[in-house]
Amino acid sequence: MKKDNTAQAEIDAEKTFAVVGVRAVISKQTERITATMRNKIATYDKIVAAHAKALIQDEIKCTWPVPPNYDPILDDLSSPFNETQLHDMINRLPTDIQSHFQTMAQKAFSYLFAALPKNAIASYAGSTNLPIDDISWFKFCNVLRVLEDPLQVFELISAAALTKSQATAIKTIYPSIALMTEVAIQSAVTNARAKSPKGDPYELPYKAEQGLKTFLGMPITVPAYQDTFVKPDQTKDQQQQPSRAQLDPGAEMSLTSAQQIQFPKA
Repeated sequence: MKKDNTAQAEIDAEKTFAVVGVRAVISKQTERITATMRNKIATYDKIVAAHAKALIQDEIKCTWPVPPNYDPILDDLSSPFNETQLHDMINRLPTDIQSHFQTMAQKAFSYLFAALPKNAIASYAGSTNLPIDDISWFKFCNVLRVLEDPLQVFELISAAALTKSQATAIKTIYPSIALMTEVAIQSAVTNARAKSPKGDPYELPYKAEQGLKTFLGMPITVPAYQDTFVKPDQTKDQQQQPSRAQLDPGAEMSLTSAQQIQFPKA
């Protein structure tokens, strides 16, 4: 069977983008592709497999990096995508992946720009940027973290700290690496179960189990004792739907069309 060179080039472009990092693309400086980076790109599959093995053996610890400053990110993403800067960078890459890398870079730039929280007021003299709330910035930094380095997904899974927005970001910008990660974890689990003593099958560490379910988009099972608190929490803020049966006949006849929708006939 003839090898699909285009598909392989797309995968290689993803690996390259994962190693270079999205910050190199959104910045206005041309990053140099070093020999160390090239070696990491060439061995990326093995690195993912090693991370998967460490994850299922509970050997990965999640770190919590300090979030970057907001203003430089805002400046970088508020300026138009710099194709000249990108061309200077990709000219150092293999010819067959350059166009795929450029497409990924533009997609990632647009993705982050859409995710970036913004708070500005417009006046006759121009717009003024105001501080943003911490929660919005924290959510953006979560997405930036995994797009800068998809291997961070293993740390977050290990601590049951992966969010749905992070999982979506990885699968959107790095679909091949997301699949590679899933396959590597499944392979590591299969090997661990095969080596487990008879009658004592292998199970993932509890936190990694929950983190992996988030990554795969699977529902997380809530233990019975927690369910006692979850169900009331889901309903406590719901307002009871009013009914026209609660109104006297005179009040019912005075309802407008909009109010008749709000007060359905019981």
